[in-house]
Amino acid sequence: MFGYRPRKYYRELKKIPNVKIIDPVISSLDLMQNARMITTINGTAGFEGLLLKKPVITFGEIFYNKLSTVMRCRSLDELPNLVQEQIKNFRHNEKELVRFVAAIMEDSVDVDLITLWEKEDQEENIKKDVGLKNLARLIAKKVGAVS
Repeated sequence: MFGYRPRKYYRELKKIPNVKIIDPVISSLDLMQNARMITTINGTAGFEGLLLKKPVITFGEIFYNKLSTVMRCRSLDELPNLVQEQIKNFRHNEKELVRFVAAIMEDSVDVDLITLWEKEDQEENIKKDVGLKNLARLIAKKVGAVS
């Protein structure tokens, strides 16, 4: 969110004990490699952390909450126990993660949504976009509309 909030916001953040403001050009992957644990509301940082074999705590609904190595925090009262549990007892489950990623890949199609979003004549491009057609077929198949 760098550039979207006033400086005062960051000055207030710096007043919180143990909060560090990190230069926005530093790669989040570089930070995660040195982290003992990843916490996120519901972002991709948690999934990236799992791929780096890190314990993860989420605060919201996210697709990878189903993995046994992810703990979901539903209230701040339970956070200290969850952190302790993840730090002490976390065991990476490679088989589960590989199966999970394989399932995602099996039910995925290649769609260039960024390019599609940025194009001016979207209606014409949507009609021509093969990736979008593949996505529509996949969705229809999953809801039982197509065999």
